Amino acid sequence: MKTRSLARQKEFRQVYEDGKKFVGRYFVIYLLPSPDAAKAVVASRKIGGAAQRNRAKRVLREALQAVIYNNNQLAGQLATAVMSTDSNEPDNRTECWIVVVARRAILDVGIKETTTELQQMLSGLTNDQTQQ
Repeated sequence: MKTRSLARQKEFRQVYEDGKKFVGRYFVIYLLPSPDAAKAVVASRKIGGAAQRNRAKRVLREALQAVIYNNNQLAGQLATAVMSTDSNEPDNRTECWIVVVARRAILDVGIKETTTELQQMLSGLTNDQTQQ
């Protein structure tokens, strides 16, 4: 799956305001269905200095790569899982914009724990959708 990086403040604001928010121990993930796939990894200064922020972002990027982008079936299910069912209009939003925001606790764990948490959060989300 080909993804681009979210870069504009307008895009981030749209994801934060209109997207679905899921909170974990090590990160917060925002998902917004859209016609194209895009991602961003964020670590604020609350995480620590530059080295700590870069490590947090590196761990999150690797977890995203392992869980979402190496599993095309899961990537396709995310958009339908978070899509609002209020609208009766035909929808072409088959992909997701994903913003992952690091939390301070991510500095105390490694890639394995972060990947496991992301996998559990997203598989729980897609399983809830298939049961409905």
